[in-house]
Amino acid sequence: MTSLEDLREWPQPTVMKLFELVKPHPILYDCTHEHWTNTIEKGRIWTRIAKQLNPYLTSKKCRDRFQSNKKKYATEIRKQIARGDDENVNLDLVWLLDQHDEEKENCSNLMETLKAGSPIDDHDVENGMHPHETMGVCF
Repeated sequence: MTSLEDLREWPQPTVMKLFELVKPHPILYDCTHEHWTNTIEKGRIWTRIAKQLNPYLTSKKCRDRFQSNKKKYATEIRKQIARGDDENVNLDLVWLLDQHDEEKENCSNLMETLKAGSPIDDHDVENGMHPHETMGVCF
């Protein structure tokens, strides 16, 4: 059995499974979380997630792969939004953008707009939802 530890690139279904396992634990990706600095708890969670993905996977490799894939997918989501390709944005992955305060609210507004199937218009831009602006990321 090949370990995820040894693979240069993880298969897309494995990355999606990783995202699915991490999402319920905002302590791992949201730097505004009240326990963000609790490295012991974060380590326990990363170890559990790593073992769920592959018995030979280390928590460090799991965390590193999450961070690199999070950045990759968030960048692609931003590019899709900037191109006006809103209908192809995977709404299940918008949480990867993890913004702060105003940007988080703008993202929530964007998600509602995308769910409703409405295009982004000039009114949205006036309200801070400019598709060409990048959203903050905290790792």
